[in-house]
Amino acid sequence: MRFIGVSCSRNLALLRFPRGNGLVSKGCAAGLSTSSSFPLADKTSILELLQRVADGKVSPHAAMELYNYAVEYQEVGHFAKIDTKREARTGFPEVVYAESKTPEQVAAIMKVMIDGGENNVMASRVTTQAAADIQALMPDQHLTYYEVPRILALKSLEKDATKQLQDADKKVFTACVLCAGTSDLPVAEEAAVTLELADYCVTRVYDVGVAGIHRLLRNQHILRASDVAICVAGMDGALPGVVGGLTSAPVIAVPTSVGYGAAFGGLAPLLTMLNACSPGVGVVNIDNGFGAAVLADKQLKRIAEFGRVHGTVVQKAREYVSSMEKLLVSQLLEERAALRAQAEEYVANTATENVLPEHQVDGLKHHVTGLKKKVEKLEWRVDVLRSDMEQNHQEQHPAILFQDKMTEERSTGELEICYSISIVTMRMDTNLQ
Repeated sequence: MRFIGVSCSRNLALLRFPRGNGLVSKGCAAGLSTSSSFPLADKTSILELLQRVADGKVSPHAAMELYNYAVEYQEVGHFAKIDTKREARTGFPEVVYAESKTPEQVAAIMKVMIDGGENNVMASRVTTQAAADIQALMPDQHLTYYEVPRILALKSLEKDATKQLQDADKKVFTACVLCAGTSDLPVAEEAAVTLELADYCVTRVYDVGVAGIHRLLRNQHILRASDVAICVAGMDGALPGVVGGLTSAPVIAVPTSVGYGAAFGGLAPLLTMLNACSPGVGVVNIDNGFGAAVLADKQLKRIAEFGRVHGTVVQKAREYVSSMEKLLVSQLLEERAALRAQAEEYVANTATENVLPEHQVDGLKHHVTGLKKKVEKLEWRVDVLRSDMEQNHQEQHPAILFQDKMTEERSTGELEICYSISIVTMRMDTNLQ
């Protein structure tokens, strides 16, 4: 079994995929035979190619090369090849440049793109008459024409204004489009509408040229709030250099062909912008509002990607801190429970050691009761002696002697009783503890 291989690189020149006429390739040392038929324009053709691989007539590597080249673009008649993978490669889909194309050609290209699943199909530099002709050729599609920027698009910004935007990562970031004068509006609107069709928030600041610079200075808050600024100017083209000195956002300068003779159709403002004193100003071609919008899209996507990475790192850090907090709390609770158990065990052991037998407690209570009775008896005797002293108050000396005797007797008894009570009380307190 002999496999037909492809030894050339992905840059081999494929002339065309004509139906039924086979593939013709140049620049391959061991290319595919020109007699082999590989029509890859539809699903049936792909199945035929897969069957050839299964039959051993084409190597898998050769089939992969053929398929990759077949699906990277789609032919429209004999006048266009739609780059179906441009958005996957560059981040922005192909846009039809309608200038110098007939309405029939533009309509055919847009129809193939729409049928291929593109949801952001647009054509730039479309005249009013051409837009009407294209819409007539595509009655089933609700195309919207934006007259000032000369854009014909499948999406309608008016209809989508109240809809929730699908790409939240993009819409978090904003762009600002400035123009020096009203004559620059077509180019400025081309940039603004292109960004809006790509689902970005756009703030417009128009007619703020350096001839009345106070108009620009009153809008500095908009510059500071924007992630990227597109600055459109003709004449001397001085506006981007001034804007670059007022904002930390990247500035994309767009020279226009507006101006008198020495402006040379936009060459003078182009040179001014290229020689801007303010650093951080990039310049696109003359009147190229679309190119400025695509460049802004790339910058905003990088910002969004950084935001996603930063957000992921922050989220992981928060999750780590939260997990560590939970772990520490759990450990502290376990330690507290262990200490509490030890304390309860110690208290229980101490209480057991200090408990007196029941008969000893009863004996102490009986002893205290007896002491209380003795105290009462002594108090009664003191009262009797006092009464006798009052009756014999005339006999001074004997009374004094008797009083001293009773005081001594009472003191001795009270000391004995107090000592006994204190001992009993102390032992009972210990028991209760």
